[in-house]
Amino acid sequence: SVLSAPQRRCQVLLTLFLPGQIATTQTFSSLNGVDDATVQEDIIGAGLEIQRYHRLTIATAQNGGYAIEGTP
Repeated sequence: SVLSAPQRRCQVLLTLFLPGQIATTQTFSSLNGVDDATVQEDIIGAGLEIQRYHRLTIATAQNGGYAIEGTP
C-alpha cells in the first residue's frame, strides 16, 4: 500500500461515516490495497483511537460489516 498506517486508519473511519456504505473487510482491503490481516490491524488501531478520545467503538454489524457505535 502507498498509504501509511495512520492514513489507512483515517480512510477506515471516513468510510464508516459514509451514509449507506456497507463497510466490510473486503471494502477496506480494496480501498487501501492491503491484505485482510492488515485491515484487521487498521480496524483495531482506529477503534482504539476513537474509543480513547470520543467514547466510540467499531463494532461488527449484523450485515457482516462494521459500524461505529457509542459507548457508555
